[in-house]
Amino acid sequence: MSLRIYAVKDGDTTRLVRASHPSVAISHVARGKFKAAVAKPEEIVTAMTSGVKVEDASAEPAGEEAQS
Repeated sequence: MSLRIYAVKDGDTTRLVRASHPSVAISHVARGKFKAAVAKPEEIVTAMTSGVKVEDASAEPAGEEAQS
């Protein structure tokens, strides 16, 4: 497996991460910064009534291209 060094940007901060794929580099940087768990029904109701929309993780973000 080939490793490359990716520049992962978080605002004004750039971190250089050796990884096999950009998503692995991003995951490494995001680890500890974010937490994910299955949403409880009450969390869904509260968020959606506040205007939060459900995002589809399998959809490509608008205006972004896959970079390798």
